[in-house]
Amino acid sequence: MIEGMDTFKEMALFGAGDHFLRRGLACLVIEWNRSGIFALREIWYDPGIYGQVGIAAIDLLLQRPEIDEKRIMAWGRSFGSFWATQIAAADPRFAACAIMYTSFQPQNWPYFEMASSAFKPRFMYMTGTDTEEAFEAVIQNIDVRPLSPKLNMPCFVMAGEDDSLSDISCTFEHLNAVPGPKTLMLHAGWIINSHTFATM
Repeated sequence: MIEGMDTFKEMALFGAGDHFLRRGLACLVIEWNRSGIFALREIWYDPGIYGQVGIAAIDLLLQRPEIDEKRIMAWGRSFGSFWATQIAAADPRFAACAIMYTSFQPQNWPYFEMASSAFKPRFMYMTGTDTEEAFEAVIQNIDVRPLSPKLNMPCFVMAGEDDSLSDISCTFEHLNAVPGPKTLMLHAGWIINSHTFATM
């Protein structure tokens, strides 16, 4: 499980995680944001190598006898939708990739230019950058398009038609390039504002 930019592991577990646990699914929460242990240890987000997190996660899970190695799924929400896609694309051992509230706009510029004014400085902190030039260089690697052709496992995507943080055309482009089985649940007339969905 990978939550969004403003979420910490405890919130992930009592939110979505509880729903998975009630259905007999084990949850490994990957925390990677400004409020988590990674930031405290100054382990900065590097989109160029983030897929390695998924490889390490599966290696860890395979050490546990209760885990079925053929049923490990990558799940992500909001900005975590991109991160989960990154880890699934990096390791074919993932049996599926399921994401909701997509963040598939190249360089995710709506987050940094159109949403909360706090998003950009927070993300700069997550990436360990302190100048506009360094930040721009990092976010060039935030692009789902090179990842799409690597997803041969079943993919499920839930998105809002009028999502202001990720144009729906980017989701269509992504799924059209995914070679594996794919399902899109598109909520007509849904928008996102500060990570809260509402029906118009």
